[in-house]
Amino acid sequence: MAKFDLKDLKLDGVIDDLRSQASKRLDDVIGEGRSQARRAGGGHDDGALFSAIVFGMLAGALFGAVVARLLTTSTGTDARRNLSHRMD
Repeated sequence: MAKFDLKDLKLDGVIDDLRSQASKRLDDVIGEGRSQARRAGGGHDDGALFSAIVFGMLAGALFGAVVARLLTTSTGTDARRNLSHRMD
């Protein structure tokens, strides 16, 4: 009876391929599970969250610019002139 060795069957490539397919499928299942958990918990997807953050930053910058413009008592030229007089 001949000695049987798994290395002689050259299954390394097949095993590596199966391992990579299993890893990819596991990543897909985990990602889908996270999405389902977010939806079940009333959460938002990543794209909506990013959009909300960007919109909030832009709205805050616009609001800050409007408030600064309304509360400024002098023009930029006058402010620079007053600052240079104070520095002298």
